[in-house]
Amino acid sequence: MLFNTANSQSFVDQGNEWVQNGSFLAGGFYPIFYFVEGDTLIGGHTYAKVLFYENFGNASTDTTYYAAIREVNDSVFIIDSDASEADERLIYDWNSLVVDTTEVTTYPTTRLETIDTITLLNGEQRRRFSYTAYREIYPTDQLDTMYNYRTVIEGIGEVDENVFHRGYIATPELSPPFGLRCFSKNGELLWLNPIYDVDCESLILATQKLGEKTPFKLFPNPVQDVLYLEWLDNKQMKGCLNVYSATGGMVYTQEFSGGAVNHEISTKTWVKGLYFILFISENGKQFVSQLVKV
Repeated sequence: MLFNTANSQSFVDQGNEWVQNGSFLAGGFYPIFYFVEGDTLIGGHTYAKVLFYENFGNASTDTTYYAAIREVNDSVFIIDSDASEADERLIYDWNSLVVDTTEVTTYPTTRLETIDTITLLNGEQRRRFSYTAYREIYPTDQLDTMYNYRTVIEGIGEVDENVFHRGYIATPELSPPFGLRCFSKNGELLWLNPIYDVDCESLILATQKLGEKTPFKLFPNPVQDVLYLEWLDNKQMKGCLNVYSATGGMVYTQEFSGGAVNHEISTKTWVKGLYFILFISENGKQFVSQLVKV
């Protein structure tokens, strides 16, 4: 399905995935995964469906319908999951010119100050739009305070806040808790936010591989102090096992060479929350499991 009829890089392609900071739990911000999957017909227009998965430190991997988006002549429109066709709103306009002023949500008014280009991880060039944002702050008699915190990348979207504009413009004391961590397309990592020290590629892989049968069993789950790994069929597979926190940091790694079928992992020093276990076999096959530390 073609949604974009102009020349910019499309925001609404199937396979697009965004990883963004979400809820603050267990000493860190848990990621939200947004992705475009399937389409729907609303009021005679075809929209792409945006689904999301937010991790609150539990083992659930259920996805939820988040919004419907469409792209026409370089303009991106959205209908939130709890809204009607009449509530469709503009969130991005890739035809914007310097000094253009727009209101992309009910909160801020933004003015486009500069347009330059950045290079993605695959070498592709994208336009970057830098805005100043104006909004009411507290106390309420202080109006029109300017924040230079809004950056938008063509085809990727908002960097500093909710990528689908369901939130507030960043402020100095809050930025960047809800910023975009990274963007991928069909599993290929294209953009990584330099302010976050996370392994976005592993997080994206983890969401894609969840649900596949693994060659090992992990118990107990949830775990407190010691995690037991038991290889199925009494045969240890050769490869490397990595454990990542929900914020993307690696907390454990172990090479396996085909020896004992049982293995113990100390989890005493791990913070409470959700972890991804990624095993890559010697022939490159990848398996992912989830674990909760309590």
